[in-house]
Amino acid sequence: MSTARRWLSRSFLVLLLSFVAVAALWAHGRLTSPTPAQVAALETMRAPVDGAEGENGFERLAALPAHADPTRWPACQAGMPCLERVEANPVAFAQALAPIANDLDEAERVLRAPRFVDPRPAVAIDDAGPSFDAVAALDARRALDFVSGRRAEALAAACTDATDALRWVRRPDSLLHAMIGGAVFRDTAWLIGEMRARDPAVPLPAACAPLMDVPDPATEGAARAMLAAEWRHRQRVMPAMEAKARGGGLSGLLQPVLHDGRWLAARSAERFATACGAAGAEAARADRLPTLSAPPRRGVDHVAFPLSIGLDGLEAPAYGVYIERLLDHAARRRLLAAGLRMGAMDPAMAGTARFEALPEALRGGPRPLAFDARNGTLLVPMRGPQTHLPTGAVAEERLPIPVMP
Repeated sequence: MSTARRWLSRSFLVLLLSFVAVAALWAHGRLTSPTPAQVAALETMRAPVDGAEGENGFERLAALPAHADPTRWPACQAGMPCLERVEANPVAFAQALAPIANDLDEAERVLRAPRFVDPRPAVAIDDAGPSFDAVAALDARRALDFVSGRRAEALAAACTDATDALRWVRRPDSLLHAMIGGAVFRDTAWLIGEMRARDPAVPLPAACAPLMDVPDPATEGAARAMLAAEWRHRQRVMPAMEAKARGGGLSGLLQPVLHDGRWLAARSAERFATACGAAGAEAARADRLPTLSAPPRRGVDHVAFPLSIGLDGLEAPAYGVYIERLLDHAARRRLLAAGLRMGAMDPAMAGTARFEALPEALRGGPRPLAFDARNGTLLVPMRGPQTHLPTGAVAEERLPIPVMP
């Protein structure tokens, strides 16, 4: 009996020491997190990128009434002849736009607002946010104004829309917001090209001048602002996600021991931060994806955050698609600047001569533009998913420019 008692005592002591060791490792992992590198990454993610003051476009957009019917918004699409569609049936377009005139007026104010920031500290998991349909339909209004004879006004408004959309990409509130800004710019840029090709005699409005500047790829295509905004958005959603995962019973009681949202946020910040410094800007200038990676997890992390580790890094591969779209946006930005510059050159110059007169920073680089003299278009290849193009279409963006001799 004494031997059995000794074995039981020793087994209990081993279990106790094992428990104490695991508890010590758990406490050490918790107390030493975030690491100094993660603290620096968190500061990068939390640094405000929206320094503007004034009206908040998010609040205006959220106040717009929701409309479930997608046919309510007769928006044009990039790569499709919007002006021709409107000219074919201007009465139908006018009738479609008339009932939503107030919504479109409000959408214009949303786009013009100097700020676009979700003020809510927490967001539900299934909260998709306000709809951007009214903003996307502004190009149809511009097209109708143009074919109705208000050509200078329509062109000026379209250029202002495109410039404001650029601000959404440069200072987004979330990844979705950045992608919407890029889509609005894409569709509006195509419409501007159509307007210029249709009637090059219309004087180029002052509102179009900013779009002719040679863009800096590190500003237009760098992922820092988008990733930092997405990180902040995820922190607004995280409390609701954790509450849903917590549930009840034993799993709910153990979640605080096995998972720490702060550690997961620090790891995400550490991973995103690798694309937010000089390396990210260099990648954008070279038209390539930045590296999204974090240092190997510490051994103690596997004890302190076992459930969190299962979630760590799951999102990293998906963000490459969105960064590719951002690089495509930078290419479209150059495409529009080049097209506007060519249209503003001496009409006596041949198209090829105009193209060659463009600055090398516009037409060259790692993704050079090309000029199709036969069709009177500028083009640039695309690399990310082009959901706005028909299935099987060539992954390139074309911009119509004024007819040249």
